[in-house]
Amino acid sequence: MKHPLFCLMTVVLLGSVGIGYAHNGAYELTLEEWVRETPDIEDIGEERIIARCNKRENYNEVLLGKANIELNQHKDNAQNYLDPYSITLWGWINSFGIQTSDNSAFWHGKPAMFRWNNQHFRGPVVTKKLFMDIAREGKFKFYLEPNPIRCPGCISVEGVIKVDNPDVIRDCFK
Repeated sequence: MKHPLFCLMTVVLLGSVGIGYAHNGAYELTLEEWVRETPDIEDIGEERIIARCNKRENYNEVLLGKANIELNQHKDNAQNYLDPYSITLWGWINSFGIQTSDNSAFWHGKPAMFRWNNQHFRGPVVTKKLFMDIAREGKFKFYLEPNPIRCPGCISVEGVIKVDNPDVIRDCFK
């Protein structure tokens, strides 16, 4: 079996052509429906990570180590287009979902940049409550569909990210 984050890291390291995968409209595009309608999602188990907080003038972010996921809080939103909270991933990804026991967020679209986050989520948006759930539970489930053009042979995966120091998340977004 490949390392649990092998597919995510492979996606991150690949090329620069922005060809995406279009949703065919056969079902409502939510995390629950995407999981139900996506065949062959491989469960890659649990990965333990260390969270690190960066507090800046315009934003706070929690970096989730080798998972290459960032949880963001944008400050002074009146001067920019950003939602108050977002999730950033790096790579050519068609779909990404994150789920706690009480909240979820789901993104699906045409990957056109190395970095993407807000204003692309379907259904529930990324909220502080989602981040506080991760801090309270110390973990979250994720779903990832890499772009098959950029990563031929990569498969959709699901797994659990366990945060060894969840208080960092709570303290970063006070």
